[in-house]
Amino acid sequence: MQDTVLVGSKYNFLVENEGTCLVYNTLYPALWEVDRTLFDFLKQKEDTQSCPLDADLKARALQAKLLCPAQEDQKKTALFLLNKAVFSNDLFVSILPARGCNFRCVYCFEDHKNESLTDEGEKRICRFFKRNVRKFKSVKIDWFGGEPLLEKDRVISIMQAAQDACEKAGVPLYANIITNGYLLDLDTFLALTKTGVLFYQITIDGPAHIHNRYRPLTGGGETYDRIIQNLLEIHRHAGNSLFSVAVRTNLDQDTISEYPAFRAEMQRLFENDPRFRFSANQIADWGGEDVRQMHLIDDQTGLLPEEKEKYLPSEGEMDNSDFMLRPLHERRCHAGRYYGFAVAPDLTVHKCTNLSFNTDKKDSDQLFFVNECGYIAKNGSVVFDDAKLAAYMQLPVPEEQCGDCAWMPYCTMVTCPNQAFRTGRPRCMLDKTAGTAHLEKEIIRLYKNGRYKKI
Repeated sequence: MQDTVLVGSKYNFLVENEGTCLVYNTLYPALWEVDRTLFDFLKQKEDTQSCPLDADLKARALQAKLLCPAQEDQKKTALFLLNKAVFSNDLFVSILPARGCNFRCVYCFEDHKNESLTDEGEKRICRFFKRNVRKFKSVKIDWFGGEPLLEKDRVISIMQAAQDACEKAGVPLYANIITNGYLLDLDTFLALTKTGVLFYQITIDGPAHIHNRYRPLTGGGETYDRIIQNLLEIHRHAGNSLFSVAVRTNLDQDTISEYPAFRAEMQRLFENDPRFRFSANQIADWGGEDVRQMHLIDDQTGLLPEEKEKYLPSEGEMDNSDFMLRPLHERRCHAGRYYGFAVAPDLTVHKCTNLSFNTDKKDSDQLFFVNECGYIAKNGSVVFDDAKLAAYMQLPVPEEQCGDCAWMPYCTMVTCPNQAFRTGRPRCMLDKTAGTAHLEKEIIRLYKNGRYKKI
C-alpha cells in the first residue's frame, strides 16, 4: 500500500459543522468524523503522492472507502456495485390478500375491485415460502391492499407458514402491514405479532372532524373513534412486545394548520410511548379523479418553506435520515430489485404494487404491460417473464454531468423504477432538494443523533 497512489473517493460529500469535519460516502453508505488533516486533503482533491498522509491515517481512510487507488475507474466501480445491489439475495414480497376496502378515502388511487385470495391462492403462497426461503439472506413481507385485514385469517395463516419456513432455514424474517386500523383490535394485533408482523403503518388524517371526512367507511360511517380505541388498547395491553406503529397523517392545504395540535394530542394520549411514532405527509396526485379536486400542497399553492418547516415534522423526528445509512439494495424500491415483487389476489406477480391496480391499462401502456411479469404456479414457484423483467429492471443511466457528482450512487438507487422506465434518467437529489443545503442538514442531523463512525 505504501507504493500505491491514493485519491479521495468521488462519492465523498464533505460537511463542516461548528469545527467538526464530516464525510458522508454515498457509495459505501456511512458517515465519518475525520480529523482536519484528512478533511483538508479530501477537500483539495489531491493525491497521496503530491500530499502525503500519515501511514496509519491513510490505511484507515482506505479501509473506510474514503480513499481509493488513483488507477481505479471509480464510475465503473460504482455502476458495478449499483447493479450488484439490484440483484441482492434478499427477498421482498408485497402481498395483496384483498383489493377491496372497507374505507373510501377521498384521495385513494385504488380501484376497490372485489377480489380476494382464494383457498388455492393461500396454499400456493404458503408453498412459495416453504420451498424458497432457504435461497435468501433475508425475507421481508409487506401486507398491502385494499385493506389486508379483510382477509386477516389468510394473513395469519401465510405468516405462520413463512415464519416456520424461515425458522427452519435460519433466515431472518421481517414483516409489516399497511392497514387502516379499523379491524386491528387487540386480539388481531397479538395474533399478528406472534407470527412476526412487528411493523404497522396506520393513517389518521388529523382530528375526528377531518379524519372522518377524508377517510370514511364505504357506506359513509365514521372511523376515527374505533381506530383510536384499537390503538389505545394496543398501547395499554400489548405488554413489552417489540413492535412499531407508524401513525401517518396525510395533509393538504385545508388541514395542515391543524396538524401540530393533533400531533401533540396523540403524543399525550399515547404517553410518548416510543413504539408509536407520528409523522406527516403531503397528499399528492397519486391517481384517480377525486384527488384532483383537493387543495394540494405544492409549488403552486403558495405554501412557504418556513410554513412547511412549522407544520410538518422534520425528517429527523421521523428518523428518515437513517435511510442515508442503509445498504445500497435497501435504498432501491423493491420493484426495482430482482427479488422484489407484489402478488395480487389472482396470483399474478407485479413489479410495482401501485401499478397492479390498473391492469386495464396493460394493453395500451408499455409500463403497465411489463409491470405484470409473472405468476405463482401451483407448486409454489414464481414463473417470470424474462423479457418483461429485462425491460423493467434497467437502472437509470447517469447523465454526463452526473459522472463526478458525489450523489450519483444515491440518486441512481432512489429513483423510482417507473420513472427510470419512462425517462431512462435518474432523479437528481440536488434538484429535488434545491441544492446541497438540505442534504448537509440531514448529515448534521445524523451526526447529532450519534449515527457516525470515527477515523
